[in-house]
Amino acid sequence: MTTTSAHSAHTPVPASTSQMHARTRQPERDAATPVVSAYGELALPYLVYGTLREGQGNSWAIERGQGRYVGTTHLKGFDMYMPPHGAFPYVAEGAGTVTVEIVQPPASDSARRRLREHLDRLEGFVVGKRWNHYDRVAVRFSDPRDGGMLRWGWLYAVTDPDARLDLMPKIEGGDWVERER
Repeated sequence: MTTTSAHSAHTPVPASTSQMHARTRQPERDAATPVVSAYGELALPYLVYGTLREGQGNSWAIERGQGRYVGTTHLKGFDMYMPPHGAFPYVAEGAGTVTVEIVQPPASDSARRRLREHLDRLEGFVVGKRWNHYDRVAVRFSDPRDGGMLRWGWLYAVTDPDARLDLMPKIEGGDWVERER
């Protein structure tokens, strides 16, 4: 991937971007969709879509990390894939919509840092590593708690162009919980 500026003429970035570095192209999208891959210390909510959703297999990580589930929304511009192991989904930029739950991190800096470090480890993300399992990317989303106001959040997504997602079936409807119903 090539490094590009974190600033886009199409989509503004959060005010505090001193530690944010873009790692992917920035396609023109509607205002509620992805902007840049980012690393940073921004106190953003997490947008979780698979085993981290409330009641799913890894939801204990959110609870132990003092995060709070505060709502559900839909991210446009993403597709969800079922990898061969079937244990958890992959999400990557695409033409679809993915259902995500909004997780508010704890208020204290130290607790927020512990939650971020734990989730990064669980998701196979290491800042500065070229090949991560997932990358933690900053995306804009429509927050239903504020009547659809656009906000920024962290999403763990596949950004590696060599990931071969084209060989995996898409989860139609983009909802990990509803896929089995």
